[in-house]
Amino acid sequence: MGQLLKTSLIQIKIMKRILILIFVVITVSSFAQVESVKNKNGKPILPLEGEIGLGVNAIPLLNWVGNSFNNTTDNLYANQNKLYNLNGFPIVLLKYMKTNTLAYRFSFGYSNFTGTDNQYILDNASNDADIFLIDSRQTSYNGLSLGIGFEKRKGRGRIQGFYGAGLRYQSIKMVNDIYSYGNNLTITNQNPTTFDWSTNTILNLSDRILETRGGNSFTLGLRPFIGVEVFVSPQIALGTEFGWYYAYQRIKETSIYTEYFSASSNEVIYEEKPQSAGSTSFSSQLDNFNSSIFLTFYF
Repeated sequence: MGQLLKTSLIQIKIMKRILILIFVVITVSSFAQVESVKNKNGKPILPLEGEIGLGVNAIPLLNWVGNSFNNTTDNLYANQNKLYNLNGFPIVLLKYMKTNTLAYRFSFGYSNFTGTDNQYILDNASNDADIFLIDSRQTSYNGLSLGIGFEKRKGRGRIQGFYGAGLRYQSIKMVNDIYSYGNNLTITNQNPTTFDWSTNTILNLSDRILETRGGNSFTLGLRPFIGVEVFVSPQIALGTEFGWYYAYQRIKETSIYTEYFSASSNEVIYEEKPQSAGSTSFSSQLDNFNSSIFLTFYF
């Protein structure tokens, strides 16, 4: 535990030094003059102060272009997600040009899912094999991702390099399953016919899960990055970037809520059982938006 804490403190000190270096470089380079680049019609090619940039993943577009030259054979060589995908989470990325060379970056991601799976089981209270009841499992999930940062642009002509850093917050409510059963636990039916979701089989169970609880996660990360954009036309650029994502994550404890029939008291007992005590971790990894080549529009 002491060694882990010592390692984490060293990593935090390294990140602080990287941030200080980035801010120093940006402060010094902010006094540099930017070359005005225009096309033959006199229209500015590079983004200007006050403009907003919106980016999308260009891989699906490039696949479509490639398919048009090879009899529509699918070129699935990279990620198909239309949005940026950072650390497994699709996000929308916006840029605001504070100056011609300094941009603020904002990212947002949200996902939500609720679904119900039903299974037929025999009615234990009936002798008719054609009468069925329903066991159900309702699953829910949602996640939120927010990010804020900055980038400094530098270059001549249509090729623009950039670098910067950003903070990222991510909260995920893990899968929460709620179960309901057609056959009830009773003194006369202590092992009712039940669909067992863990094995996907029909069994006679005396102990059944009613709900899974907990497991929510919280992540706070820092991501320095460097990249390049090539302006293929005024205010439209193709580019990519590489980053180093360093994050702290906390996962909360999990438990299950169950029911079982107690032969000693002749009643159904409801009980919450702990499954895991939760965890905390520090991690770091290199990324490039899940291998995306992005297309950014400035307006």
